[in-house]
Amino acid sequence: MRKNRLAAFGIAALMTAAVAACGASSTETKGAKAEGTTEARTFAAEEKRAMPAAEAEQNAGETEESKAEEAAAEELKEIDPARPLHLESGNRLHSWHDPAVNGNGYMALANVMEEALFLSDDDAKEFPDLEKTLREFHEARFTRLKKELVDNMDNNKDVFQGYPDIQMSVNGQSHVRRADTEVLSFVSYVDMFYGGVHPDYFYGGYNFDTKTGKEITLADVISDASALPELLDPVLSAENGEKYDLAADSIREILKEKKPEEYSFTIEPEGVRFWFSPYDLSSFAAGMFTGEILFKDHPEIFTGKYQNASPVWARACPELEPVTFFRDGKLTEVLVTGNIGEYGAHDSISVSMDGKELVIPQYGYVLEPHLLCRDGKYWLYLFNRGENDFSTLHVLDMNGSSPKETGTVEGISREFRILKESEWVDYDYEKAHEEESAEDDHRSVLITDPDNIRLDEHMELLSTYSASAVYAMQADGSPANKEAYYEIYNGDSFRLTLKQDAEFPEADPDTLADKGTAALPAGTEIGFYRTDGKDTVWFLLGDGRCIRVKLDDTDWPQPVNGTDADELFDGMIFAG
Repeated sequence: MRKNRLAAFGIAALMTAAVAACGASSTETKGAKAEGTTEARTFAAEEKRAMPAAEAEQNAGETEESKAEEAAAEELKEIDPARPLHLESGNRLHSWHDPAVNGNGYMALANVMEEALFLSDDDAKEFPDLEKTLREFHEARFTRLKKELVDNMDNNKDVFQGYPDIQMSVNGQSHVRRADTEVLSFVSYVDMFYGGVHPDYFYGGYNFDTKTGKEITLADVISDASALPELLDPVLSAENGEKYDLAADSIREILKEKKPEEYSFTIEPEGVRFWFSPYDLSSFAAGMFTGEILFKDHPEIFTGKYQNASPVWARACPELEPVTFFRDGKLTEVLVTGNIGEYGAHDSISVSMDGKELVIPQYGYVLEPHLLCRDGKYWLYLFNRGENDFSTLHVLDMNGSSPKETGTVEGISREFRILKESEWVDYDYEKAHEEESAEDDHRSVLITDPDNIRLDEHMELLSTYSASAVYAMQADGSPANKEAYYEIYNGDSFRLTLKQDAEFPEADPDTLADKGTAALPAGTEIGFYRTDGKDTVWFLLGDGRCIRVKLDDTDWPQPVNGTDADELFDGMIFAG
């Protein structure tokens, strides 16, 4: 059962920071406004002379104060504070099997995987052009990745003779950097392995206008790209340390030769981040370089567009990669690592912030760190998956001089949905063949909004399963369920059968309000629908009716209406 549940507090809607952020504009923009002032006054004077006398006299009575108030009201009217987008991701896999090469009859010779991004159903309706752009983008990239692998398969088959455990692979992943109603920006990470010593990998930044779906170019954001080499020098040094400083002279020369279209960038909440893949600036061993130029530090080079970022945001933080954000305009770097022990599992988690380390004793196999921000305050959510995919959430306050764990929630993880069952085909492994899955089969809900986090929670009410709800990050960083119930996805395919006649309260399927009694005969099948996570589960009948089943006690054997659940229901399954 769930333990150490964090307390829930009220949710405050804070949008003032978005308005404040919109006030920043570039020097060029300010200059243009200043130059236009005289022209505007001249035009106003000429227009006034052409007015009828009565109208001119009326306008002359307007005070400077009323004009200022009117101008301020118009400015506020034009401001549309950005809000977070809600995204999902799905993996599409294409694999090739050739027993003549790898000899074991079941292992893939090669595979290509593409992680595709989708808008939530509601956001896809609001921003159809962006949803269309995303689908076209990922379809085209998946085609390119497949071609990349096919072009190398014949040339590298000899590598696999005698090494059946080695596979060729091309994998594409998308790490969201900013997702709001102004900009969707993500960095694409692609790694390619053809049997060599190490995989090749590269990063590419992609930026799309949320409302139009059009790709944003560097010229849309930066008015003077010629200044980039000089401005990137200090930020690359600050974020990449010694590996940059050792090759700084040669890197500066490379940057001077770069054309604007050759820069890979993402638009962040506070600036523009530049990404340089291995070999772009230095050797492969030096790895990737990245650095961010803040809007506030160099307004003279920015066009003023896309700076109205949501003050509320969240993003995943790839494990073993430094995570950077800016507190009060100062760079902060966080690194999350799992300290690997026996059998490939980690026995503790290390969280380092600006060199100050916190070690959390925690056994597990998979770490999923997420950085959450609300109006300049930061928290780190660490989802740790252990045995049987049981997940624990660690909540860390990142606003002090060092990371501080403020609480844990057991049995909670990011939501993972099966939208439809994959159609698996029984292949003849005596022959070479190909197979492909669709990214629509399974979806993971990404965490992009601290006020709207879809999470799965481990339940053990009348069976073991996961149920989903929308959570919000509270003022203390803790997550709290915003809804009165949890949704049990695909619950109707997981059914119990009554062993004896029984009566249960009938409920409205939408509101869950009781509306009478349902008398059900033995043999009736009921499908899991919703639960309150405490002591009640709602089930759907085959005819669409809904019943409420309340446990007398949640301790084993979970009696219902005075009868042990295992005597009342057939088909309950509990994980050990």
